[in-house]
Amino acid sequence: MAETVANGDQVNAHSVRFPLMEPEIAKDPGGFFDDLRSKCPVAHDDNFDGFWMLSRYRDVFDAALKPQTFSSASGINIPVIPQPPVLCIEQDDPDHRKFRKPLQGWFTEKRVQGWEPQVRQIVTTLIDKVIGEKKGDLAEIALSVPPMVIALILGLPEKDWDWLRERESTLLKLAQTGDKEGANAAVNDVYNYLSDSVEKRRASPEGDMLSDIAGLVVDGQVISHQQAVSLAFLILGAGHETTVGGIGGLLYRVFQGSDVRDQLIDDLTLVDSAVEEALRIESPLFGLGRMTTHSSTVEDVTIPVSV
Repeated sequence: MAETVANGDQVNAHSVRFPLMEPEIAKDPGGFFDDLRSKCPVAHDDNFDGFWMLSRYRDVFDAALKPQTFSSASGINIPVIPQPPVLCIEQDDPDHRKFRKPLQGWFTEKRVQGWEPQVRQIVTTLIDKVIGEKKGDLAEIALSVPPMVIALILGLPEKDWDWLRERESTLLKLAQTGDKEGANAAVNDVYNYLSDSVEKRRASPEGDMLSDIAGLVVDGQVISHQQAVSLAFLILGAGHETTVGGIGGLLYRVFQGSDVRDQLIDDLTLVDSAVEEALRIESPLFGLGRMTTHSSTVEDVTIPVSV
C-alpha cells in the first residue's frame, strides 16, 4: 500500500471504504478482499489523509521489490504513528540489511528451542489463572504471551512485563483509532523505558539480546544510543502485534466449530499444521504502508507521489 493524498478524478473512480475496523467485517474479511481483487485491485480510501491499496498478489509482490519507488524509509503505518523512525522496518536496503542481519542469530531454531521451558511456564501461568478463577478470555492470553516472551528474549526484568504489555496494547489500540496524541504518549513511555535500559546495558552488558543491540557494530562503528533504542523498540513492538494476531487468528478458527477443536485434542501431531493453516487464512497483518517516492502506474492506475 502506498500512502498519499487524494488526487482528483482518478481517486474518485477508484474510491472504496476500507471497513476492516468494523467487527463483522474484521471477523471474516475474505469477501471484502475478493471484491477488491476482482473489481478494484488498485483502490483509494479517503480515511487517514488518504491512502491507496494494492490487493492482487503480483502487484503487492512487485511493489515490495521496488523500494526505490515504494519506500519504507518515511514510515509504514496507516494511520501515521507519531514516533521516531524505527530502524530496519522503516529502512530500505542496503541500510535495512545492515541492521537486520547481525540480530538474526537470536531467532535461530536452536536458540528459540532454548527458551521453550520459560515460554511454557508463561503460558501455563496464564492458563492456571483462568482455571483458578473459573472464567477467562482466551484473547487476553493471546494479548499477554507475545510481549512477555519478547521481553524475556530482550532480557528485560520480569517485574516490568505487565507494564510493557499494557503500554504496547494501548499503543496499538490508540493508533488504530487515529488517536495520535494518546499513541504518542504511549510511544514516549516505552521509548524512555528502553532508553534507560540500553544505557544500563552499555555500562554493564548482561549477555542478553538488549546487550547485543546496545553494542551493535554497523559499518565499523558502534551504533548510536538512539539507534539502539529504535532497534529495541522494533523488536518489542513487532513481536507483539504480529504474534498476537497470529495466536488470535488460530484460536478464532479452532473455536469456530467443535470439529477442528476435537481433532486437535485427539491428535496433537496436527497442531503444527493447524498453526500454518491459521496463518495462511488469518493473516496477522492486513498490510504494511509504503510511501511513493515518485508516481507509479499499477493496473493502469497512476499512484502519485506521497506528500
